[in-house]
Amino acid sequence: MHNIPQLHVVTILSLFKEPITQEHLTSIASTLGYHDTPQSLRSRMVELERAGYTHRVDRNGTSIRKRPCWRWTLTKKGQEYMQELLDITTPGERE
Repeated sequence: MHNIPQLHVVTILSLFKEPITQEHLTSIASTLGYHDTPQSLRSRMVELERAGYTHRVDRNGTSIRKRPCWRWTLTKKGQEYMQELLDITTPGERE
């Protein structure tokens, strides 16, 4: 990860087993006290998608205007990265 908003996106997506919409992610970020703008989080999700950490699942989400919208989740690479972040052992101990 290169920046804090990307880390926020990965952290939030890892908390949910089901895919979530960008609007839901933004509201959760606000609740958690993350001071990222919706556009920043949206941009970070696309960057993470290009890097292979997240992916769009389907358009079964619903926006506040009752329109279909993308639902997002972590890829296997994203889940492994989150596990690595949460691992309390040092790199030397892992080997």
